[in-house]
Amino acid sequence: LLSRPDIRQAERELTAAGLDVLVARARFFPRLDVTAGVGWEAFNPRYLFDPGSFIASAAGGFVAPFINRAAIKADYQSANARQLQAVYTYQRVVLDAFTDVVTQLSAVENFRQSVEIRKQQLQAQAASVDSATKLFQAARAEYS
Repeated sequence: LLSRPDIRQAERELTAAGLDVLVARARFFPRLDVTAGVGWEAFNPRYLFDPGSFIASAAGGFVAPFINRAAIKADYQSANARQLQAVYTYQRVVLDAFTDVVTQLSAVENFRQSVEIRKQQLQAQAASVDSATKLFQAARAEYS
């Protein structure tokens, strides 16, 4: 079962859904981004390292989780729902794969039993022909 591609895909989707939840949870916390953004006025050296723009950018990263709390919470709940859906999908895929394997194994076993029955029928027919031949040769039976 572990080597089936449908199960491996469902496992990877489940793992990805779990990571999406972790990313959504991390958005609740303030963050400090270091970027290499250059504006239109950056060609003037006095605007290149403007502490005011740096503080405004950093403050935005720290305040954004408090301002966007409802949207972040909605994204987090959505990620949790997608993870739960991925769990149900994984369970369904594993159950379908197990059912498929059991069905195939049953078909193989039924075929093996049918071959065994055919062998027994062949042996019984061979014994019947041998008995009939012996009776005919011993002149104990007439065939017309």
